[in-house]
Amino acid sequence: MSLAEPRLYPFAAHVSQGQFAALIVVAVGALCLLLQPYAPWLVAFPAAWTVPATDIVGAGLEAVLNAIKPVMRFVSWLLSFPMAWANAILAGMPWPFVIGLVTAVGWHLGGVRMAALGFLGFGFVLMSGYWTESMNTLSLVAVSVPLAIAAGGLLGILANEYARLRAGLLAMLDAMQTIPTLLPDGLAITALLPREDVRDAFISPRHESIAALPEGAVVGTSSLRRRAQLLNRRPDLTIVEFRGNVQTRMRKLGEGVAEATFLACAGLNRLGMAGEMRGAIEPEEMLPAVAQGAIGIESREGDERILSLLEPLHHRETGLRLEAERAFLAGLDGSCRTPIGGLAMLEGDTLWLRGEIVRPDGSERLATERRGAASDAAAMGADAAEELRGRGGHGFFEA
Repeated sequence: MSLAEPRLYPFAAHVSQGQFAALIVVAVGALCLLLQPYAPWLVAFPAAWTVPATDIVGAGLEAVLNAIKPVMRFVSWLLSFPMAWANAILAGMPWPFVIGLVTAVGWHLGGVRMAALGFLGFGFVLMSGYWTESMNTLSLVAVSVPLAIAAGGLLGILANEYARLRAGLLAMLDAMQTIPTLLPDGLAITALLPREDVRDAFISPRHESIAALPEGAVVGTSSLRRRAQLLNRRPDLTIVEFRGNVQTRMRKLGEGVAEATFLACAGLNRLGMAGEMRGAIEPEEMLPAVAQGAIGIESREGDERILSLLEPLHHRETGLRLEAERAFLAGLDGSCRTPIGGLAMLEGDTLWLRGEIVRPDGSERLATERRGAASDAAAMGADAAEELRGRGGHGFFEA
């Protein structure tokens, strides 16, 4: 059966084999170019779905994934060779030229089928070469991160960060509360801005505080930390999911979906909406999330020009506080989707760190604190985390 036979390819009856091959090259090449900025997302997608979208995976699944980590590392090592080769050979060569050349040679040697095979095979290597750093980074992340973090969507966050910086951005600002403690190789938090109000804001159209909420009141929040902390203090309350931007949540309150909700004071202040809050909740009542209220600047390591520009922006006090808090979070294999609270305060050269973990249903809360020299911030955070891990035991965060 020939390529031009209408039953198989009706449109091919009007084009030659060479034209048909060229059409394939143009169409698939255009698709590759369109997908190029999203390469890290596409690479991370399969790995991200190998774990459930929960905050802590069960011990059985964890054992299975830990068992296949050596295989994943070996596959990553094998893939690194064609990727590195493609980068070295094809660096700087335009995609249409490379794809067209390989496809033309394939068509000359074996017709359309060989052209398509050559394009698909070499195109894969070419794309892999472009994605070398992304693939290597994400594959290493996929087999080395604590599963408690990976299950919370770490791969997607890392892919997004890497994609933006790999695409040519020199630096980017982000809320430190959402930045994972484990970053891809080559990326670093290079500056921290002065920290805003760290507290949570209580918002309600009718009630003044948590204590004023009537028994059985419905409270809306999508934060596992706030949910667990609230249930620990008020197990009588009913908690419902409350998603959306600030305006959406305020509208839901007005519609009576819930009687109260929580937002970060820092976010409301930055939006000029501080008047919407009934009051700020003191840390003694509800310990904030790690790094809440802090904005970080992320950039590529080793870029001295950018680092020199960012250095004057770095706020030393915020840096010391977050060093302790993020070490605490990392020691607990936690993320912004884990019911963990942490706050460090600087008093002269002394750092005061408070941390807590809460069961998702609020049935148990474990807290600790440390005081010491600010220069020991990271060690204090790690030590506090180790204590709570020992006290909580395996499966503490399992619902």
